[in-house]
Amino acid sequence: MPKKTLYELEDAFFDVDLSPIYTSANREEGGQLLMFDQSIMIPGFKALKRVSDGYIFAVVRNSYKLITNKQAFELGKKCFKQVFGEDKTDSMEFFNLRMPSSQSYCTMDFLSKQERVCLGENADEEWRLFLRISNSYNRKMALKFDIGFCRMICKNGMIFGKNSIEFKYCHNRNSDSIEADFKLKYGAISAIKEMFRKKIELLNAKKVTKSEFMPEISRVLQFRAPKNEKEEIEAKERDEHLDNLIDSYIEENGETAYALLNVLTDYASRPAHCLSALENDPDTLERRVGEWMLQYVS
Repeated sequence: MPKKTLYELEDAFFDVDLSPIYTSANREEGGQLLMFDQSIMIPGFKALKRVSDGYIFAVVRNSYKLITNKQAFELGKKCFKQVFGEDKTDSMEFFNLRMPSSQSYCTMDFLSKQERVCLGENADEEWRLFLRISNSYNRKMALKFDIGFCRMICKNGMIFGKNSIEFKYCHNRNSDSIEADFKLKYGAISAIKEMFRKKIELLNAKKVTKSEFMPEISRVLQFRAPKNEKEEIEAKERDEHLDNLIDSYIEENGETAYALLNVLTDYASRPAHCLSALENDPDTLERRVGEWMLQYVS
């Protein structure tokens, strides 16, 4: 399995711009193509491109409002301050940047040093809250902000519910600054932590036999059936990888839904032998796991 690229936060802050789009002013007369040494600008559209090499991410309308990854990060700092509290602003710690080689979209994760949920009799199992900032240049995803939980012992993560942070933003017409207001969907951070703790307790109490693990994993992560011999080989290797995870987490947590959660988050954060782009996208998988957790036990 190829290693994933490890990025620093600054890797997301490359220059992009919106440029006019031109077409050549050729025309046909009498069945003959006439060439002109001039170009015509296409009205109403621009190319969103990377400045360093001119790579075009998307063609957008003139009304499109570009938000760079750097601007998204600055908004994320405001979001962190509003959501986690004014007194916790200094506890925002860079955790992870995920970005394809094309640099067309990214997710930036920031742990809260102070916000955590400790489990177990000796409170030795720690889950930390994090803020995820998502942004794209190819229109794969809209700018969004989410609360997630990460199990620190193995760095397994998930996004805790769909659209966990609601926000409104507007561009200042007189400058490049963006104003935004953020609100937690589930109330205060303390309420989210308590909800998470109760969900973990219910998962620990719910028995799930080993034979039930794989069907539930396939359903939650939405694995599709192999289409050819190559995909059958990949699916077999993926399932062997999952079998090892299942054995490991059952040994640690017993045949419980909490062990199932850990298998799901482990695979979602580090997918292997995937059959499609969606199956290889940790952001998508971690969101599916979070939705599953909220619905699976109540």
